[in-house]
Amino acid sequence: MKKMMDSTTAIITTTDNRVLLQKRDENPDIEYSGCYSLVSGYLEEEETPLDGIIRELKEEFEHKKSSKVHFSSITYLGSEYRADYDRWEYIHHTYLMDDAADIRILEGESFVLLDMDECLRLENLAPHHKLFLLKYRAGLCKIDVREQSKKMFDEITVRDLIKVESVGNVKNYSLLEAGTGFVIGEDTTLSASIPAVEAAKYIGFLQFVPKVLRGNHYHFRKVEYMLILQGRMHATFQKYDDSEAVIEEIWEKGDLVRTLPGCVHTLTALGESNVLTIEFSPQPYVARDVLMNDKK
Repeated sequence: MKKMMDSTTAIITTTDNRVLLQKRDENPDIEYSGCYSLVSGYLEEEETPLDGIIRELKEEFEHKKSSKVHFSSITYLGSEYRADYDRWEYIHHTYLMDDAADIRILEGESFVLLDMDECLRLENLAPHHKLFLLKYRAGLCKIDVREQSKKMFDEITVRDLIKVESVGNVKNYSLLEAGTGFVIGEDTTLSASIPAVEAAKYIGFLQFVPKVLRGNHYHFRKVEYMLILQGRMHATFQKYDDSEAVIEEIWEKGDLVRTLPGCVHTLTALGESNVLTIEFSPQPYVARDVLMNDKK
């Protein structure tokens, strides 16, 4: 596989909502030398963005009194394409659960903890990281620290790679305008509004035939969303590096499913009718990023 120099980033906040920023070294060979930035790093060739940010957190921090720094479970926020470097950046969030006084940073000059407004006023904050903070600050307020602290950042299961929500069926066009669901008209025609949190840059219409398996593959870079327009779907999931933990789900019309990189997904139409779906992604289809599952 050709090396893909995409990157992965963590917005790290404390339980009192301060943001951790790294002060980069004064080195002309690194991006935004001497600036403040979020914690980030390049992805390795066959590494998912989630695995990559876990590795970066382990490499860049150490605890002065115990064996490792305690971060909460990681929340995927979104991805952004950087045209200036022709690469994708994947943005995540985690809480620092330890006292900052007990933490030592191993890369960069130092770190600081600032509230969000202080961060955004910094003149020497890496501009793309300022963009990430501006875009995702509202979403950060919705992350429950009590729920996220139930697991550590490196305790990833297949369930962490899937998110399913129902956009529902309604007969109210004002809801369609708000981007919250389907509308079934009086003449039984169907419109669908997709409440996407990421840009739907690449959109496909997929038809699934009963008793025919599709998928059984995973990606290292592509984030996929699928909206069920008609029918019922059987889905199985597992982590690409763990063939033991397999989960199964049944999707119904109106379900919107997000599948993160590293999740093997296999889909089958249920019943006697075809299943109709819309699939969309921020990232384009790249053949080398479609890896068949060889773990049975």
